Amino acid sequence: MAHHHFISYSPSDGQDFAIRLCDALAAGPPSYAVWLDKRQLRPGSAWDEQIVEAIRTAESLLFVMTRDSVNSQSVCKQEWMRALKYKKPIVPLLVHKDVEIPFLLESR
Repeated sequence: MAHHHFISYSPSDGQDFAIRLCDALAAGPPSYAVWLDKRQLRPGSAWDEQIVEAIRTAESLLFVMTRDSVNSQSVCKQEWMRALKYKKPIVPLLVHKDVEIPFLLESR
């Protein structure tokens, strides 16, 4: 999928929001191509390789900020760190008001 936006979220407390976001962006208008693991991961292929490739080829990473997604052990941190490595724009989306943005993303 070319020219897409990668949605990074925690399944434990951000999945519903991420799915609604994906649907809304895809529906438009204007419509945007989005990459969401629940929709784009292909069975039988290594999921980590698919995720890395999706981040590498994304136009941006949309980071759904929830209590769990900002946890230092969350896979989201690996995803947005990879996006930083690839010099991708990162758009933090604050879902829970009491969540503090990770230090490396404060300037975004």
